[in-house]
Order: sequence, then structure tokens, then C-alpha cells
Amino acid sequence: MRCCLLLAGICVLAGTAFGEAPPPPVKLAMLDQFDQKHDLRDFRGDVVILLYGDRKATDANKELGEKLHIHYHPTAKTMKPADAHKAPVLPLEGSAKSPNVHVIPVACTGPVPELVMSFVKREVKKASPDMPLWFDTANTMKDVYGLREGEPNLIVVDAEGRMRFRVLGEADAKTKARLIEVVDYLRTEAAR
Repeated sequence: MRCCLLLAGICVLAGTAFGEAPPPPVKLAMLDQFDQKHDLRDFRGDVVILLYGDRKATDANKELGEKLHIHYHPTAKTMKPADAHKAPVLPLEGSAKSPNVHVIPVACTGPVPELVMSFVKREVKKASPDMPLWFDTANTMKDVYGLREGEPNLIVVDAEGRMRFRVLGEADAKTKARLIEVVDYLRTEAAR
């Protein structure tokens, strides 16, 4: 009897752990400094790393974003910034399909008056004439996924559009290694 109760308890726990519904797809649509609309749904089939933060996190996000992009697109290192986003993704070993990894910077501006936003977009165009920067004027990233001010934050979205990993604040070496493991796993998962 005790064995049956114990077994039933394990089945209930396993059913809870393994029977959980997958998280819902991330829904994001934002404008960039060129007034182009971007929708996360357009990246289905690939893995997306959304790097986000406030103004104080800009330099840290830029550095991390460049490292991640070059990690997955090694030939980008020798290209001009305007062409680096066209670099081919690192192939997956033993797979005919190699899902891409998109590293997308998001500026958490919150709601700002249109006049101020026009100025911000103009300044961002000067600083980043080649790479789109998405503007989160609705505080979605902060409100839904959390935010450590003044530090880089990120979420990883799988090929189905679901958030699968999150880092709030500066990532140490162990967390960065885990991030690479997660992205590699999600690419392999998407290639099946």
C-alpha cells in the first residue's frame, strides 16, 4: 500500500512537472530609429536574443550584443558594420538545417513625448546608422520580463516564439556559458 501511494505521488509530481503547458509566445512589435515596424513573429524558426535596458545600459548591451553576434556569425568580425548582419550563421554540426540567431537591441524608453522621441531617434541614427534599435515605449520588457536598471538584460526566444531563458543584470562567465548552451540547444531543437 505504501509503495502504491509513493508511486502515485511520484506520478502526480511528474505529471505536474512534465505536463505543464509551454509558455505562450512572446508578442512584441516595436518601431526602430528608422520608423520601421518590427514584429517578433517575423523571426519564427530562428532563435532570438533580445538585449534590453535603459540608457545607462547602452554600452554594456552593445558590447554583449556584438560578442554574441560574432559568436554565431564569425565572419561578421571582418565585415563592415553595414554588412555584418548579413554574415552567415555558424552551421550546426551534423544537421542540414542551421537556424539563425538574431541579437536584437531594445531600448527601454517608456512613454515619451513625440518631440523627445524624434530627438532620440535622430541621435540613435547617428550612433547606429546600420543596426536597428527597437524602442520599447510601452515598458513591455520592464513590466513583463523585469529590468535591472543601468545593466544589460536579456531574454532568449525559441523558434516557436516562446521565452526560454532570461538574465536580469550583468551576466558573469558562468551565466554567459549557460546562455550559449541554451541558444545552442534551442537551435538544435529548431533544426529537428
